[in-house]
Amino acid sequence: MANKKIFMIHLLVFVLASGTVSGYLYQNMLDFKNICHQKLVDETEVAYKVLGDVSYRDSKMFYENFINDLRFLEIFKDAVSENVEVQNKIRLKVWRWFESDYKRLKFKNVRQFHFHLPDCTSFLRFHRPEKFGDSLVGVRVSVEKANREKVEVHGFEEGRIL
Repeated sequence: MANKKIFMIHLLVFVLASGTVSGYLYQNMLDFKNICHQKLVDETEVAYKVLGDVSYRDSKMFYENFINDLRFLEIFKDAVSENVEVQNKIRLKVWRWFESDYKRLKFKNVRQFHFHLPDCTSFLRFHRPEKFGDSLVGVRVSVEKANREKVEVHGFEEGRIL
């Protein structure tokens, strides 16, 4: 009977010790998992910020050096015309003006280069030049804000496809 009692005490101590050690190891595993997850989140945030900063800088430079050019603005100023023929001629001029630049941008993984009118109508998509004239209201919030408030808007925005 004494051996059985000693065995039960040892078994109870073993079970309690095993449970305590298992709980400790499990908690350490959860803590490590959370630390790794947070580190991944932090690294991803830094990467997105760097990518966003670089994209913003490049976009700003492109705008200042190529789009905000009086010669180009003279071409584009009549794009709001109601006359379809006038718009088509301007669209072709804009295409020719930026065609080589767009090829260089594509080489740098810029997937889209898009001109819009003040009412948020698509004027020219370099990535899909055959598609134009559709309203971006409700699709491109940044385009709406830029046109409505006359402010610079930058960031990542999903569209209809993505």
